[in-house]
Amino acid sequence: MQVRYPTSRAIWQNTRLHEANRQATALIQARLAQGHGYNQIAQELESLGFRTRRGCCFTHKQVQRLAQRATTGLQRLPNNVC
Repeated sequence: MQVRYPTSRAIWQNTRLHEANRQATALIQARLAQGHGYNQIAQELESLGFRTRRGCCFTHKQVQRLAQRATTGLQRLPNNVC
């Protein structure tokens, strides 16, 4: 039996479509506009009860990645990305 791991496309789509990530992204953008840092935003997300798609607390790096995805406006990955 061969183990199948999700592709980066599947992971990206799951992350992008997860409702909590969408809500967190809106909060992240608002706080960045107010001049807050990634660590401060991650702490606020934790205090508000936000969790990642896998049920973990947000880290500064995850906050940074969500912010970057929101500002780049990527809607989907190129077809050649697996």
